[in-house]
Amino acid sequence: MVERVERVGKVTLIDLDVASGIYLVKVRNGEMVYNQKVSITK
Repeated sequence: MVERVERVGKVTLIDLDVASGIYLVKVRNGEMVYNQKVSITK
């Protein structure tokens, strides 16, 4: 796990200083879960 953010509200911007690679982003809203692969290239 690179970062965990807990937020109550509508929008959260997360600025991560991570290495190039493929990451899995998981967003959980109550019982709904959204997973997305994100490719970072520097």
